[in-house]
Amino acid sequence: MDAAKAAAKISEEYQTWAEGRDAGYTVPHGSKALSGCELIRGSKSDGAVYRASFFGQSQVHQLTS
Repeated sequence: MDAAKAAAKISEEYQTWAEGRDAGYTVPHGSKALSGCELIRGSKSDGAVYRASFFGQSQVHQLTS
């Protein structure tokens, strides 16, 4: 992942939306992902393309209870 991070010229720590949610963070609506990638193409025999979007630490906000 470090090589992909360097190639995308990303200097901050980042995680997927789902990883952030599980850690108690949210991404404000309309935020543009730092990078993304195609994960799976049609593995569920539905022909769909699944993608992961990566957001930087500066983009996320801690959820409050």
